[in-house]
Amino acid sequence: MRWLPLIVCALGLGGCATLPRQEAGTPPPLAEDFVGQTVAQRTWFPARELAFDPIRLGETIPLSPLPVHAKLVGANNEDAVASLAAKLWLIDNARHSIDLVYYIFARDEAGYAVLGALCNAVRRGVDVRMMIDSVGSLSATHAELRGLQSCAEEAGHLTDPEGRPTTHRARAQVAIINPLSCPFVRWNRRSHDKLLVVDGHQRELAYAMTGGRNVSLDYYGIDARGERDPHAFQDAELLVRARNTEGMAVGDAATYYYSLLFLQPGTRLLDPPRPGSQRAREQRLKAEEALARVRAWPLIRDALARMPGWLNEGAVEADVRMAHELGNLYRHRAVRGVQANLEANRNSIQRQWIEMNQTNPPKHLRIVSPYFFFAQYRLTQRGPAFDGAATLLALVEQNPEMQLELLTNSVVSSDNPLTQAVIDMDTAPRLLLDDSGLREWRRRAGDGSLDELAQDPTWQALMNHPRVHVYQLGGLDATAIGGDVAYGKLHAKFIVADDRGFIGTDNFDYRSRLFNNEFGYFFQSPALAGELVAEFEALKRRSLRWGSPEWIEMRRRVIDAGGTTGLTTRWQRAIHGLSKITGLHWLY
Repeated sequence: MRWLPLIVCALGLGGCATLPRQEAGTPPPLAEDFVGQTVAQRTWFPARELAFDPIRLGETIPLSPLPVHAKLVGANNEDAVASLAAKLWLIDNARHSIDLVYYIFARDEAGYAVLGALCNAVRRGVDVRMMIDSVGSLSATHAELRGLQSCAEEAGHLTDPEGRPTTHRARAQVAIINPLSCPFVRWNRRSHDKLLVVDGHQRELAYAMTGGRNVSLDYYGIDARGERDPHAFQDAELLVRARNTEGMAVGDAATYYYSLLFLQPGTRLLDPPRPGSQRAREQRLKAEEALARVRAWPLIRDALARMPGWLNEGAVEADVRMAHELGNLYRHRAVRGVQANLEANRNSIQRQWIEMNQTNPPKHLRIVSPYFFFAQYRLTQRGPAFDGAATLLALVEQNPEMQLELLTNSVVSSDNPLTQAVIDMDTAPRLLLDDSGLREWRRRAGDGSLDELAQDPTWQALMNHPRVHVYQLGGLDATAIGGDVAYGKLHAKFIVADDRGFIGTDNFDYRSRLFNNEFGYFFQSPALAGELVAEFEALKRRSLRWGSPEWIEMRRRVIDAGGTTGLTTRWQRAIHGLSKITGLHWLY
């Protein structure tokens, strides 16, 4: 692809001549040149030393579909456990490089186990880059990450593609995205990425994994004792590897994207500990012990035993196109400049989503998101207001064969009462109700007259739209209201539009649209679409249709049960109204 030489050149600027070299024998010149260039491209430099703008480069590069083998890692408990085991196995078996960036990197058994595996990788000569978001992974000291950095004191030597040693030692570069301690960054601009890339520049070895799962036990269906956790997040990821030997490979593309995020002006390299630091040594030991414990858990042990076969088992052919929202990390006028921002980023998730619907409207559109909002704002200062719900309903009306299904959280499964208030007071009713129905719903939503509403023929007619359905995870047997079924918390984010779709980190709420960087893959594949449809249907079987009598009864029981959830459910209308008046809804 034409942009590959540009990226290779750009990421090598400013640092090759001054890169420190450590003697370890004399490798063949060709090996040294290849690895030296790769090391230079993987080195962090302050923005003032760069001869290019990483974000603008990421926005303007023309990204083409890449052929891959794609494996869906779904929401069921077996896949959730296997996801953590797969990450550990990929890190354990990396030969050249590891790149990972996560919004939440918890200091729990999962987080420390991953750090232990990364430390081992550095010791055996694998170059490691790691980024975390300063808000999602809030810490005053990041002692555990400094422990990882100290592993470079025992680093092995990098090898070339043929396994020959070079003079370069492996590194553990750890960076914080938009750190709160820096007064010159935009504190409200967050990296919501979840991405692991292993051996990205080695086509035959490379894997990339992205989706909704952070590095925290909450996302892997397992608790701190290593036993199944039925209350964990219900999530989804996509694991991809190259399908052919020509042109740009998916590992290269993901690695270059990572480098652009790594070099963006708000990213700061974490100060390493002093050589021989006792605290760093204690953190390394803690990570090693956590890794041993996690590997010994029967669930993880059995999942690891299925590797590497599991990584490729059930993988299907697909063409994927990378998409991101890098521009959200720095742009002014995030709300008022929406249209200009979309036009500036040719690789925007939102832009590709809009173009996909406009150029080839699907017959069946399925959306899964824990916090799905319909945007309402002016695309230009004097232009008409944009209404995402009206736009999508118009698409349905213009295409008589089209069906729309949206699946999101309910009051028994949501982990965020503020976003749930928007979903129940705005997202779902604006899809299903007319103006009078919307006013009536908001008036009754928190009182005891919901049962009367459920029996109203007009309400029933609006709820039973033949081609527009909204589902929410949960049921009358939920543990939150005295039942015996744990539904967990929906956190998956994917779209299926016939044989196309998207899977990634984007929640399709205001924060994802306007303030967060997000990452994911648009795909074209009947087989992958079929797997995601099956995933959708599995979630739907554990959901209730918004506005149905059963759903209203579930909501009433939550209110009657009291507590924080009952109180916030009763006062959803006030929460939503206050959010709109104050502008806080832009930040959810």
